[in-house]
Parts: sequence; C-alpha cells; structure tokens
Amino acid sequence: MSFKTTMHRLAGAALTVATLLALAPLGAANAAGDGALSVPAAVAGSYTGETITIQGDKAMISNHKFKVVRIGTYVNAKGTVNEDGNTGVLNAVSVGTDPQIGAEAETALKAVKGGDADVQYQGNPVGEVAAKWLGFTAQANGDTTNEDATSNSGSAENAWDGKLRQFVSNVFYSAKFASLLGSAEVKSAVPSDLGDKMTMTISGLLPGIYMVDDVTGEADVTGKAGAADPTTAGNSIPMLVSTAITSGGVIYNKIGSTGETLGLVDMKNDAPTVSKELDSSQTNNASIGGELHYKLTGSVPLTTGFRHYIYTMVDRPSGLGLHYVANSEKVMVGTTQLDAGKGDYKVTPHAAANGQYQNIDGDDSTDYVVFDLSPSIMKFHYRDSIVITYTMSITDDADGGPLGNGVKLSYSNDINNQPTATDSNGSTAATIDPSTGNVTGGAGNGSVSSNSTSPQNPASLATFRKFSVITKPKVAWDAAKDKKEQDAIAGLKGVKYELSAVAPASQAKSGEASASDGPLKFIKLGDGHYKKVAAQNAGNTTFVKDLEVGSDGILTFDGLGEGDYSVKEVIRPAGYSDTFMPTFKVHVKADAANAAKSSYTNESDTWHLVEAHATAVSSETPIVVLAITSISQLPLTGGAGIVLALLVIVLLMVATAMLVFVRRRLHEE
Repeated sequence: MSFKTTMHRLAGAALTVATLLALAPLGAANAAGDGALSVPAAVAGSYTGETITIQGDKAMISNHKFKVVRIGTYVNAKGTVNEDGNTGVLNAVSVGTDPQIGAEAETALKAVKGGDADVQYQGNPVGEVAAKWLGFTAQANGDTTNEDATSNSGSAENAWDGKLRQFVSNVFYSAKFASLLGSAEVKSAVPSDLGDKMTMTISGLLPGIYMVDDVTGEADVTGKAGAADPTTAGNSIPMLVSTAITSGGVIYNKIGSTGETLGLVDMKNDAPTVSKELDSSQTNNASIGGELHYKLTGSVPLTTGFRHYIYTMVDRPSGLGLHYVANSEKVMVGTTQLDAGKGDYKVTPHAAANGQYQNIDGDDSTDYVVFDLSPSIMKFHYRDSIVITYTMSITDDADGGPLGNGVKLSYSNDINNQPTATDSNGSTAATIDPSTGNVTGGAGNGSVSSNSTSPQNPASLATFRKFSVITKPKVAWDAAKDKKEQDAIAGLKGVKYELSAVAPASQAKSGEASASDGPLKFIKLGDGHYKKVAAQNAGNTTFVKDLEVGSDGILTFDGLGEGDYSVKEVIRPAGYSDTFMPTFKVHVKADAANAAKSSYTNESDTWHLVEAHATAVSSETPIVVLAITSISQLPLTGGAGIVLALLVIVLLMVATAMLVFVRRRLHEE
C-alpha cells in the first residue's frame, strides 16, 4: 500500500485548543452557575457519543478504514450555548490521561522531555502535553509560554516537527498501544459525497483526545493487491484529534474566541514527488565524448510515525550511452550539503552488462545510479528541498538520436511495515536489486512505493547533432534545368571525407564541439552513417578518420554537439580530379522549430564547388559538393575564377615570352 494520506494540521488538538485547555489543574471543580458542563462518562440512552470527521479529496478517502484509541479524557468543562439552542462554544476544559495508556504516555513524555513530568501534572502526562505543547494561553501552572514553538508555529510543515510529534510517535510505538489498536474496532467511516471532496464520520466516541490510525488495505482502495496508486490509496500517519462535548442536548463543538471546530481532520495528499532536468544551457544538446549535467529535485517527505525510512532516487537511462562520473554528485537538503564520507548518503552506480566498450576506461555505460538518502532523511525538516546535481559522460555506446534519462523515487509508505536498522548507529539503507536498480521489497525494507519521471521527459532529453554531405558531378549539375533535376542527380560513390572540430576548446561549452588534434575519429553505424567516438585516443581499429559515402552517395556525420566543424574531401572517385578537393566549414545546431532535430549553415570552399547556405537548413538535406574532371570546369567566380585568371595571365606571359624568344632567334639569323 502506498503512503499518501497525511494531516497537515491537527484539528481540535494542535489547532483548536488555544483556549480549550485553559483551566485549573486536573481535579479542580467548577463553581455552580459558571457555565459548567456535565461531561458524559458513557455512551448510553439518548447520548450516542461524539464524532470525528475526516475530510479531503474523494480519491484519498473513499473506502478507507480507521481505528481509534483514546489517550486523553475530558474531566471538567465550561461552555456557552449559542442562540440556536442546539450548539455551543467551549470556553475551557481540563484534560486527563486515559488509564489504559497512562504508563506508556508517561514513558513517552519523559523520553521527549528528557526528565520526569512537572509536579502539578504527575500521573497526568497527557494533561501536561495538552497544557504545554498545544499552543494555548493561561496554562494551569501560570506559564503562558508554549514549550513546543515548532509544532505551533502556524506552519503546516512545522506541525509535524517538535515535541508533540515525538510524543505521538513514542506512544504509537509502545507495545501497549499496539495491543489496544489491535483489539480496537475497525471503523468503516460513513462517507458523505461532496463531488470531488468527501467527508467520513467516525461516531459513538466518548469525549476526549484520540489517536486515529488509518488501517486501509491496498485492496480496499484499488480492488486488487499490488496495484497501488500513490495519489489515491494508502495509509496515513497517526493523527491526534480532540472531540466536541455533548451536554444537556447541546453540542459544544467550537472553541471560544477562535471559532475553530472540534473533531474535524483535514487529510491531504502528500505523496513524495521527484523531477529531473538537464542544466538549462545544455538542453537538447549532446556530443559523444562530452558531458551532461543533471539535477534531481524533491523534498523531505513526512516521516512522522517512522523509526526508519527508505528514500532513494534512482537515475535510469532509457538506453546505453551514459556513464556516471564518479564523485561528481552534490547532495543538498535545504541549506545543508550532505557528506557521503560521513554516511549521510550512498551512491551506487551499476555498469550496463550489455555495453560494448567496457574495455575502454571510463566508457562503460551505466545501467542505473542509486542515490540513497535513507541514512539521514529523518534528520531534516518536512518539505525541505532536496537537490542532487551530478554529471554523466556520453559514451561510445550511444547510437545517436535523443538520450532519454528518467528517475524513479522510492520511499517508505506504511508506518506499520517499516524497514529495519541496517548499521550499528541505528540508521537504515535501501537494499537494491542489482538487475533493475529498484528498491527490493520484503524483509528488512518494509513497504515502499514510487513516483517516476519518464525518460522521455523533455526537460531531461539531450539530442545529438548531425548533418550529411553528397558529392555530385558538376557537369550534370550545371546541365540541370531546375532544382528538381539537380536533386535527382545520383551521388557519386567511393568518395571519402574527414571531419575536424574547429571551435577552440576555451570557447566550447561542455557537450559541444571542441578543438581536436586533427580529424575526429568515428565508428560506422551503417551504410554511409558514422558517429563520433568518445575515446578519440583509443587504439581501436574500428575507429576511423576517413569516412566513405554510402551506396546512395550520402555521408552522415552523427553524434556531434553544437558547434563549428571543418569538412575535408580526401578521396574522389576514379575519373574525377583530385587537384581541387574542397575544404569547408559547417555550423550545426538545434533546429529552430524542433530542438530535437538538427539544422546547419555552411560556407562554400575556395573553388566554389560547395553549395553554401547562409540561413539554416534542416540536416535532412545533404550539403552538395561538386566534382570536376578538369580545371576547365571550375566556376568563373570566387577563388576558382581568380585561379583561372591567373592561369590565363601565366599562359599569355609564357606565349609572349616564347614569341620574343623566337623573334630574337630569327633576327640573329
């Protein structure tokens, strides 16, 4: 079953006792005529008992079951009847300790205080808790200072910290309370359907302060075991609730000047959540051999009622190609940076068994990475932010396209089925299934549930860049009547190219193209399709620099990051001139309309044999490179035109020199 239903405030106890408990010490009598009420001692005759009403979203309450155990009694009370004659306002009440839990409450109070009960509350631990930790004034001992400022700060988050929380948890874990809870009647609360909201009423109770336990089974909510949805089913933590008092046919269910309602509990969804995103500067940009910086975000869950708690975030790539960089993580909870060396958390990376390049140091793909915060999660404040940042390098196992990377959060969800301590200091850690990275259930780990962020979440997707080239004969290109005919010209085979990164390393962002020593190495993915390799210095014979076009004459460079690249033609097919082979620059980037796709701009070469694009073009369109068979086919513009002009001048100079030489010889003769 999944842990999701939690009370954000304590209706009737933590919230509404501000004036309720402002009476003399237990045992003091009320004077006649001062509004004194007769507190019922039994459910009998026309008195049907008090009620506790639980309200919240229908999906969180429907079909839930509860047990209640009274820990505090009402002894003396004062009240005022409203004008309707049916309801009234409680002005004050004295609280005693229910005898069935007296010793356990005494032990719990002493453990929280670190000492014995105050003299005026000896034998009445619940009375002291009510008088000192529930935020009211005019206490019986004359001290108007609330001693549990955390629980009563007014913050919903703080309601579950402080002494009151510790007291409730200590009582809950006592053997006597477990026995009382076990023998208590299951209350299948009566629902009242209010559209998306629902209330459930537990009735027939004697006046007092109760601990309420949600004993809903998963099958009760989902209809089938093992199909829990953490947003719609599960158990709540122990709830502390004080009831109204019915006396003389009048229901005193409001508190003096505050107007708060007694016996009412708000249950809200508090299933822990997790999100994952890339560093904003790297979104949708990846380069094999580069790095990606990820951020996981969550918040400290409500651990009230737990002695041990499982809390793990598991990074799970959707495929091969990512390698966890050891010791790159930074784990922050609120403003505190955790220290793995001190046992605050544990990181467990798992190498993918089916990766291809485990023999290359640092290039084995990671199957999953577990960030286990279980040892320290209970030390922190409810809803404190949790932020984990870390680095993944992109390995040779990546095959182009988007790199999907999700996260799964596993957390304890049942206070009645908790993990056990796993080390000498009493803390716990998750047990991980080595084949899946999931937190295993069963002995030792208690019951856990999970929330996930899909690997296809756009915020965590990174995409490689790519572009293509095709070589075509210039004669056919020039003879074509229009672009349609030019596009129909088949690419030449046997052509090879080299690709180099030209962006200086000092200017390149992580994951983008950087300076390299000569041409980049690639590995062949398919016919005319190559991807950049991460291990540029590895002596792997499958890593090549000269890349050959495919059977269709097209060559695709893949696995690139955004940046500038230099393309150099190194081999032309037989019959074509290898004197004027182009070298040109290409800038590849994300497509403006769809960041998951690539686009490019490119310059022409010196000879104007490369089709230039000043505005971005989809990488699905190859860059056309023209091949010539003789110098006479060079264009008459740009560098080629200059070369031809120089050649003409040289030829004229040579012809003139020869004519002068011939004339001189003739003259001499």
